[in-house]
Amino acid sequence: MQNKEMSYSFHGLCGKKASISVGVMVIVTVLLFTYILISLNNSSTKISENFGVVSQLNDVYSEQQGYENTLHFRLVEVFLNSYQEVLNQNSLEIGSEQKDFNVIFNAKIYSNFVVQDKSIDPVLNNLFLSSHSFFDGETATISITPWRIERNLTFNEVNGSRIIYSSNLNSSVSFKMLELPSFDYIKKSYSECVKLEEKELISSCFTGAFSGFEIGFSKLDPGIVELISKDSYYINKKMDNIKFSLKFNYADKIEP
Repeated sequence: MQNKEMSYSFHGLCGKKASISVGVMVIVTVLLFTYILISLNNSSTKISENFGVVSQLNDVYSEQQGYENTLHFRLVEVFLNSYQEVLNQNSLEIGSEQKDFNVIFNAKIYSNFVVQDKSIDPVLNNLFLSSHSFFDGETATISITPWRIERNLTFNEVNGSRIIYSSNLNSSVSFKMLELPSFDYIKKSYSECVKLEEKELISSCFTGAFSGFEIGFSKLDPGIVELISKDSYYINKKMDNIKFSLKFNYADKIEP
């Protein structure tokens, strides 16, 4: 009888210990789960903030890309307009050593580039005013330095955090890109062609040198070689051909 009572006591004691162990395990599990939830919540907040920064930086880079695209399209337009203007005003003097056409062209690009265009956003017009131009005889480059942008961090407006980003905006256009002869090429080809003595050779020389142009001789002035591009370009807000004339010194060798 005594053994049975001891057995029951032992089993009862074991049952209490098991209950205590399970209870402790449940409490520890709940505490651990709560800790994990709090940690995940804090981490997700930080991750969300980090993604917010990345998203806003992407917006800034996209804005920069938009400005550079606008800068490039405007430079192409200004390049073509300036090219036609310089040729219209000076092409009959090509071959003369009195003018540096590259210097004239660079100045023309800059003056046309900074002109305020009513069709363009005022912010862009002001941006263009701060530009610098460079022309090496083949490639024209426009730079705007420094370009700066500031943005508030939308997820942390209370602390006044901001993104401050500064960069250079650059764009380049070349004669090769547009498949047009440079001023140096025109001058060199002209000098080679005018040295020839026979009209057939002279005509063939111009045709070979300017394969992208239709070549003709003025009926009013046989001493003028007229060149008209076979392709059309966006000039003065419309599609048109590049046209210019060269003065030919051997008019008696060319029949009208």
